[in-house]
Amino acid sequence: AGSTLSAFEANEDIAADLGRTWVEDVVYAHAWVLPELRRTELGDLLRAVAQRRTSETIDDIDRVLFAAISLDIPALLRLLDSIPDRFPAFFVTHLVDVLYFAGRVPLVVESEGRRMVPPRDWHLMQYAQQLSHGSWAQRRLAFDYLRAGGSEEAA
Repeated sequence: AGSTLSAFEANEDIAADLGRTWVEDVVYAHAWVLPELRRTELGDLLRAVAQRRTSETIDDIDRVLFAAISLDIPALLRLLDSIPDRFPAFFVTHLVDVLYFAGRVPLVVESEGRRMVPPRDWHLMQYAQQLSHGSWAQRRLAFDYLRAGGSEEAA
């Protein structure tokens, strides 16, 4: 069983009925109403669900999920960096590394004609700096992380 697109647009679909939160609504809508939706179109689905769930309170974790599902990587990284108590450096660094190998993080960044430190290297450097204040084993990991970077700044 499922629902039609017209039922979804009229807020009469199974996702609207069963979803207790916007996350559940998105999951149900994708599974039962729009299963053929491509990954790149999930942002549109999120916006449609957000429009029908206006009374729901959105917190930082919701914003992070929204940015991740929408594949808005710059917004995702800004959000993660802004709440280090919820997303510590080791998590963000490893997530950026996964995104880097998935082709979602740029290798080269320029701003106003100046070459900037690429996001992966910046996060590797931040985490390595944190590790350098720890035990010998942690300092060894810091060196390994810096060697993994590709920019001159990380070397």
